[in-house]
Amino acid sequence: MRFDVTKIVNPLIITFASASVLLVVRGIIFKLLFKWAAKTKTRLDDIIVGSFKIPSVYWCLAVGLYIGVNVSDLPQRYALYFGKRLFMS
Repeated sequence: MRFDVTKIVNPLIITFASASVLLVVRGIIFKLLFKWAAKTKTRLDDIIVGSFKIPSVYWCLAVGLYIGVNVSDLPQRYALYFGKRLFMS
């Protein structure tokens, strides 16, 4: 029985790449949102935008991990189970 390293390395690379792209897009979006919120008179929008800042990091990582699992060679039923567990917990 021979172990193929690319079955693990390729999904890991895709996971990190997709999570990195999502985090960059998240950073751009939050920069624009904070600029917009600073121009308004109330602080309510600043609080709302700020409250999404930390959870959005976890969502970017979760989506990156989900993409990595789905491109891996795991059987489809395990990938579906992993996706359900990832987004339900």
